[in-house]
Amino acid sequence: MPPTFIETHVKLAQPGYVLSGGRFLCTRDETLSILKNDVSISSVFENWKFMRWPLGPFRNLGSTRWKSVRTCNLSLHREDTVRIAGFDESYVGWGLEDSDFVIRLIHSGVQIRSGRLGVCVAHLHHDESSRDRLSINHERFQETLTNRDHILANSSILHP
Repeated sequence: MPPTFIETHVKLAQPGYVLSGGRFLCTRDETLSILKNDVSISSVFENWKFMRWPLGPFRNLGSTRWKSVRTCNLSLHREDTVRIAGFDESYVGWGLEDSDFVIRLIHSGVQIRSGRLGVCVAHLHHDESSRDRLSINHERFQETLTNRDHILANSSILHP
């Protein structure tokens, strides 16, 4: 994270919004160089994705563009997370639990606020997890997409 990352997230945060930041995908070689201290992480922060522009009301234009949200860089108010009972932990393996989380937030009234050109993270390269359960996760996600009542359907907090 760049030095102003948390400060900027706090500055851009608003109740009723999930702030969706950007990410810079480091290559395998860049990641190895950073981890070995052969290159400073600050050199990555020189990429254009780490620029900070105010953007004002333009940050709220994609208020339901759920595909733009990456859970590696988001922030939201606790009450908004509690209202949907957090992540649905019945997802197993790689895939769609983060999209499910965002869709349920939108169904509960939360909007998306862009943090692009304000808050960006360096996403270190890593091997991907197996996608062998993706079809099962996809079925579960389709239920969330089409059923607004699915917001709290799996909440152990509300349905012990």
